[in-house]
This record gives sequence, C-alpha cells and structure tokens, in this order.
Amino acid sequence: MGTGHQPNYTGARTSLAAAYLQQGAFDDAIAELEMWVAGNPDDAEVYFNLGYAYSQKGDTAKAVGAYKRALAKGLVRADVHSNLGNLYLQQGLLDEAISEYLQAISLQENFAGAHNNLAMAYFKKQEYAMAIKHCDRSAELGLSNPALIKDLLPYR
Repeated sequence: MGTGHQPNYTGARTSLAAAYLQQGAFDDAIAELEMWVAGNPDDAEVYFNLGYAYSQKGDTAKAVGAYKRALAKGLVRADVHSNLGNLYLQQGLLDEAISEYLQAISLQENFAGAHNNLAMAYFKKQEYAMAIKHCDRSAELGLSNPALIKDLLPYR
C-alpha cells in the first residue's frame, strides 16, 4: 500500500506549506496549513493537504479528520477517498476501508491503487472472490501486487 496521492497545490496561497511538504517538513507544513485554514475554513483543498501531512507524520486520527472535512467541504475526489481508505486499512477498519475504496473507484474507475488496496482489504476479510476481482483489475491497469497474487493462488 502506497502513501497515497501527493497534495494538489493550487495557487500561491499555500506555497510555503507546499514547499514544506515537498521537503518532508510536516510539522512546518501543518503549522502553515492550520494558519491558512483558520482564516479560510471552507477551503477543502487545504484540508486534503492537512490530511496528507498528518498521515505522513503518523497522526492517523488527525489525518482521518482532515480528509473527512475535505469531503464535507465538497472536495469529492477519488484520491481523497483512497487516502482515507488507506488510513482505515492501516487501522484494520476493513468495512470502512472498503467503502472508501469503492467510492474512489466510482469516481475514477481506472484507479489502479484503489483496486489494489480494495483487493487487500477484501483478502483480509477473507472475501477471496472480491479480492481476486480487484487484484486482477489492478494488474490490468498496470499495478501488479506479486505478494497478493501469490496469497490468492489457493482461492483461484
């Protein structure tokens, strides 16, 4: 499972935070983004960037909250759902992860990473037919997961 999609930097308003994120200075990025969002509470993209920064820092609870706020503020994108799914999968919240990956795929059918991670979630739930379906779709889209393919062999 990857770290998710990189934040989308729109405009100069968050250029300093963007630079911090690119340098891996997540605490500095978070500070800048929090200052920005305090004055611009409806800026959904900033919540997405906060979610990314918090997830990279390992603060799962704050990352989940930020991604949920991005969605609530209208940032309905496949990468937001996929990144949120990744956090749920890391926590073992399989039903929640599956729900997020399915939403990501409904928004972007050819999202190989979402299919791959959905396959892993289904495998962990022992729903092997669905795991195979999404593992195969991920491979068709160019993202092969050799370890999962091997784990699924007995169920084919």
